[in-house]
Amino acid sequence: MVKSQILNERSFDITDGERYLIVVITPDRSYSVFTRKYQSKPVISVEFKEAKLYKELKTAQNVVKEIFQNNEHYKESVIKIFQVKDLFEPRYFVQYVKKAYMNSPELKCYIDWYVIGENQVDTYLDHSEAQKHLDKYKRDLLEFYYSQIMNIRNFDLKKI
Repeated sequence: MVKSQILNERSFDITDGERYLIVVITPDRSYSVFTRKYQSKPVISVEFKEAKLYKELKTAQNVVKEIFQNNEHYKESVIKIFQVKDLFEPRYFVQYVKKAYMNSPELKCYIDWYVIGENQVDTYLDHSEAQKHLDKYKRDLLEFYYSQIMNIRNFDLKKI
């Protein structure tokens, strides 16, 4: 299976930090990223994790020349090429979710790229901090299921 070149469709890989992406800065200072080409025109998105990634700077530069330079719509826009590690940082995501339906909690834990400076809830830069929260959530999950098991012990069917 070939890995996709879109960051949000890839499993986490620290080497993605070395890849390049194309950022479009419009005159009104809004930022978007190049995702693909459709009928020789660029398709851009404000969702940075949808950016198409390039292994080599020269390839990204060729795309800018081929698609953006002769396009009137982007004449006043600034087109820049960044490495993923310049805009994103790897963070640990650890979350304990208590679902309202069926009273079944869930534990989510993974590593992903997040925009630098965005301090999203339940994300941690430090491994030990993330591990501390993960351990606490594991205990909470075990305590929940232990209480469920203890409640089940008291269930009996009475004869009619």
